[in-house]
Amino acid sequence: MKSLIVYFLLSIPLTSLIAQEVGHNIDLIQNNKEIFISITINKGSTCNGMDIYRSTDTLLGFDKIGNIFGVCGSVDFNQDYKFTDINPVPNTINYYKIVFGGRQDSKTHSIYYASYNDYGYSIFNESNQTTLFINSNITLKKMKFDLYDSSGKLLQNIQDIIEDKITFANDALHHGFYFFVLSEENNKKLIQGKLFIP
Repeated sequence: MKSLIVYFLLSIPLTSLIAQEVGHNIDLIQNNKEIFISITINKGSTCNGMDIYRSTDTLLGFDKIGNIFGVCGSVDFNQDYKFTDINPVPNTINYYKIVFGGRQDSKTHSIYYASYNDYGYSIFNESNQTTLFINSNITLKKMKFDLYDSSGKLLQNIQDIIEDKITFANDALHHGFYFFVLSEENNKKLIQGKLFIP
């Protein structure tokens, strides 16, 4: 009987005893008030469905926000899947992971979700820097950024900005409110606002 069991186990391909890792790529993109999650399962990898999880603090765990049913992937070609998070947590980093077939977790991927105020910007403070996110509907020609204290003294000036975000060091700034102006090179104001350094 023992030799029959040993023969049976030896006749099973080793690959069916070991869970195959699902090769994949994940991209996150903010589009207005949603986060698009693009998942590519690499050729030769398959799984039985995918669960999508989100967190704003990976130490506190993840919440399931959706799933993709059915057999995923293909033996013959890369297979693309899309998922839209319609309720990302605003003005913070959103962390995402995918669980493939209930057996393999992806690495954690993150994106800052900027929910713009009525003036077209969002502010994210970290311990030593502040990032101002600018709504891409605002014309992004070469711009300049000026930061002032409450008395109107110019503290920082950043020139030749062509991206939709501005990051500057805040470790030399004291706790409190500051004012900023984002303008085109000809001094036409695009955004004027205030920010708080905690």
